[in-house]
Amino acid sequence: AVVKVRSLFFPRLLHVTLHDISSKGAAVVSNKKLVKKSKVCLYLLFKDGRRFEIDAVVVYSENSHKYGLKFYSYHDALADHLLQTQTDLTFS
Repeated sequence: AVVKVRSLFFPRLLHVTLHDISSKGAAVVSNKKLVKKSKVCLYLLFKDGRRFEIDAVVVYSENSHKYGLKFYSYHDALADHLLQTQTDLTFS
């Protein structure tokens, strides 16, 4: 996964580790700092070649470089794709 941090002068691409995802948002881990309330775009590329570009805002940050992203809109196509490609379902 890659996050593009929007900026007027210098947009940045940051490689992140996807920790959790839903149709409403995602939790990512990054070695680089993301500023709360900043607008970003999350790029996802699946093994089957399917790609998603999702506009989001950083709504949560933690000292361990874990960040919460809230998508601007629901992504039904992403949710459907996640269900179709999920191989290890865990319910608690």
